[in-house]
Amino acid sequence: MYNEIMIALSLLSPIALVIGILGAILHRQKLKRVHWFIFTFLVTSLLFDIASRTLMSWFELESNLSVFSLYVFVEYLFLGILYNRFFPTKNSKFLFYSTCVGGGFIVLIILSNLTPIIPTHYQLYEGLIANLFSLFFGLFFIYKLLVEDLKTSSQLKTLNNIVIMYAGIQFFMALTINFMVNMEVELVTTFWLIRLFAIILFYSKLSHILWQPGKMVTQ
Repeated sequence: MYNEIMIALSLLSPIALVIGILGAILHRQKLKRVHWFIFTFLVTSLLFDIASRTLMSWFELESNLSVFSLYVFVEYLFLGILYNRFFPTKNSKFLFYSTCVGGGFIVLIILSNLTPIIPTHYQLYEGLIANLFSLFFGLFFIYKLLVEDLKTSSQLKTLNNIVIMYAGIQFFMALTINFMVNMEVELVTTFWLIRLFAIILFYSKLSHILWQPGKMVTQ
C-alpha cells in the first residue's frame, strides 16, 4: 500500500516538469537565454524521470540507482552554470573555480562506481558533494547581495531560497541514503515525502519562471 501511494505521489514531479515545458513552448517568443537554459534542464529532468521509471522493467534491473547517481551530476551542472552565468555571482572567479572543483569530485566518484550497484551497499557520495556545493552557491549569492549591495529580481531571490532549501534536504537524503533505500517503506515514508515536496517546489518555481519570463531579470 505504501509503495503504491509513493509511486502515485511521485507522478507530481513529472507533472510539474511538463507544466514548465508547456510554459516555455507557449511563451517561446518572449524567452531569453536563461529561460531556454531552464527549459533544457526541465526537458532533461523529464527524460531522466521517464528513464528511471522504465529501465527497471525493461532490463529487469534490481534498482534505478545508477540513473539516480547520474542525475545528481546533471542537476549540479545546471545549478553551477545558473549561478556562474545568470546570477549576479557570475563574475566571481572564486565561485567558478569552486564549481569546477565540486564537479571534478563528482565525476571522479561516479567513474569510480561504474560497477553494478548493490542497494544494500549503496552510498550517494556524489550527492553529498553536489548538494554541499549547491548550498554554497545559494549562500554565496546571499553574501554577494549583502556585502556588495547588488540589485536583483525577486524571482532570483525566491529561486535562490528554494535552492538552499532543496539542497539542504537533498544533502540530508544523500547522507542517509543507505538507510532510506533499505529500510521498510513505512519507516521512511515521511522523509521521502519531504524530499518529494522539495523536488516539486524546485521544479514548480522553475516552471513558474517560464510562465512569467518577463519577471526574471538577470545581470
